Amino acid sequence: MKAILLSCLLVGPIALLPAPAGAAEPFEFKDGDRVVLLGNTLIEREQRYGYWETALTALHPNKDITFRNLGWSGDTVWGEARARFGGPQ
Repeated sequence: MKAILLSCLLVGPIALLPAPAGAAEPFEFKDGDRVVLLGNTLIEREQRYGYWETALTALHPNKDITFRNLGWSGDTVWGEARARFGGPQ
C-alpha cells in the first residue's frame, strides 16, 4: 500500500504538466563528424581502451567519424585539476 501511495504522490504532479510542444529530431551522425570526449578519469581511461569509439564506429560503419579525447583525471567543468599542474595558482 505504501508503494502505491508513494508512486501516486510522485507521478500525480507529473501528470499535471503540459505535454512538450514538439519532439526534437532524432540525433544522427553525419559523414565527417568529429566527436570530442570531455570528462574526468572515466573519459581519460577511454584513451587506453577505446570501447566507446569502437562501439560508435561499429554502429555507423558507413560514416567517417573521428574522435578526440580530452579527458583528464580529476578534472572538473572548470578545469581545476589542470590548473594545479604548472598553471597559475
